[in-house]
Amino acid sequence: MDVAEFVKPDIDYSTLAPELVLLVTVVIVFAVDLVSERNKALLGTITGLGLLGAIVPVLLMAVEDRGLRDLFDGAYVVDDYALVLKALFLVSGYVVVLLSMNYVAEGDYWEGEYYVLLLSSILGMTVMASARDLVSIFLALELLSIPAYMLATWRKRDAKSNEAGLKYYLMGVFASAIMLYGMTLMYGISGSTKLTDIAEFTGGSFAGEPIVSLGLVFIVVGFAFKVSAVPFHTWAPDTYEGAPTPVTAFLSVASKAAGFVALINLVLIGFVGTEDVYQPLFFVLAALTMTVGNLIALRQTNVVRLFAYSSVGQAGYMLAPLA
Repeated sequence: MDVAEFVKPDIDYSTLAPELVLLVTVVIVFAVDLVSERNKALLGTITGLGLLGAIVPVLLMAVEDRGLRDLFDGAYVVDDYALVLKALFLVSGYVVVLLSMNYVAEGDYWEGEYYVLLLSSILGMTVMASARDLVSIFLALELLSIPAYMLATWRKRDAKSNEAGLKYYLMGVFASAIMLYGMTLMYGISGSTKLTDIAEFTGGSFAGEPIVSLGLVFIVVGFAFKVSAVPFHTWAPDTYEGAPTPVTAFLSVASKAAGFVALINLVLIGFVGTEDVYQPLFFVLAALTMTVGNLIALRQTNVVRLFAYSSVGQAGYMLAPLA
């Protein structure tokens, strides 16, 4: 395309206010950590205030009741559904910050980097809530996942923490590669990355085609790892046991919720007309996850691993409505 033909997109910055507040908070935390060693105690407070500040525009948008707000030709949408999820992620992040303040300060940890990574992961989750495009979904997933890989191995002198982070990273990269391959197939079919455009092809001229089923299966497998569905759950027990306690809480609530958000968006918006493919797939995943997670939990003697397998079982109950 000729440079002269480029049209600057019309951006409503008030719609992006929660993400912008988080981005500014990341910069402030990074700057304060860089400038002075004596200000380390303020980092947790600044992070918490930034998360509370990001909730304010979410509440204002909910009160205004302007209906659907979309940016970038419908690739980024803010509606009531997205606002509720953004509030969930921000509140969950704030609770994790409260859990982290004494834990990180009393241990031999780098505080500034910890809070920067935590904020970056929450930023990816808020983007995921509004993403209606394969590119934005993938970028949001990586933005929330890459900091989580590093947070899982934050106790760097603990062999179990190093093992937890390494397993989480390797399996996460593998799942991302499979999911990205499925997304490329969907793009090849429709010629577009927008979920609404993809729905026109998957439920229309390409309905029932094997290539659609293959792309759908690859995408679901990628997100099944994120929500720790059986048989893609093997990272969860070791990661939950080895990660710092606040990070374990973060991964089991906010990170898993973000994976379900992406699955719901893809299935209910992008894969309309393919119920005969994804419903049996979710049925099998839900049944296996509920059964295996709860049965293995019965045999655990470690409390953290017990909670990890219980979390796997709960993921199965959450997958069941999609079947």
